[in-house]
Amino acid sequence: MMFTRFRLRVLAASLLPALLVVGPPLTAAAQAGPTTVRVQLDETYPLTLTSRLPFATVGRPYTVTVTDTATGAPIAGADVWGQLTAADGTAHITFWFPGSVRLQAVLGAAQSNIYLVFIWQPW
Repeated sequence: MMFTRFRLRVLAASLLPALLVVGPPLTAAAQAGPTTVRVQLDETYPLTLTSRLPFATVGRPYTVTVTDTATGAPIAGADVWGQLTAADGTAHITFWFPGSVRLQAVLGAAQSNIYLVFIWQPW
């Protein structure tokens, strides 16, 4: 077990520099040299999905809010886990089983960030 974990760390450490080489775009003169890979580490979304807490309770409504990333205005009509957002940008979702889910708002071709919610069952 320890040997396998060590081998995975060494493999990941040896591949990481090869994957994260960032530089200027290639020109015709530079193509004969080493290959440059462009990596985009942050991705922006036109919609933002938020909630007060990342925890939900089985059988109780969980409220999420969808806003425009650029202006912060609430978005009505976005689909989140099968529920449409109201005029104030909120949607109420009820989960029936404990676990975790990834929520994402979709409105046409526009998508939001992925919001991870942990659902727990009270005793």
